[in-house]
Amino acid sequence: LVNGDMKIVLPEYDEMEIEMPAMCRTLFILFMKNRKQGHGGIVLKNIADHRDEILDIYSMVKPGANEARVQQSVDNLCDPFSESLNQTISRINRCVRNVITDKELAKQYTIIGSRGEPYGIGLLPDSIELPRAVSGS
Repeated sequence: LVNGDMKIVLPEYDEMEIEMPAMCRTLFILFMKNRKQGHGGIVLKNIADHRDEILDIYSMVKPGANEARVQQSVDNLCDPFSESLNQTISRINRCVRNVITDKELAKQYTIIGSRGEPYGIGLLPDSIELPRAVSGS
């Protein structure tokens, strides 16, 4: 569940929050939205196709953030020659595993994939709840 404050919480675990930095949360929400919409994931080399969406989500995750700094961070994330995207995904997965210690359960929440193939999360689309501002519905 992504609540109205754009925090990622686990309702089935007493509303426990998966805390992560703003850019990590933004990217995680993007992957949850992608999964909720029934897509197979995101091919990392095509992440720039989601640039505007990333900026929109980030503005909800961290309203009032320095716009120039946010633009630079998103540019780095979308740069195919930068390690920023892979580092951010690793950070997200570490944050998930810090909260969900059961390895099998954590797999549903981590972003996984193979080079050149779509990356995504294993959660069932019906188990994902997003605010209307993110989901568009």
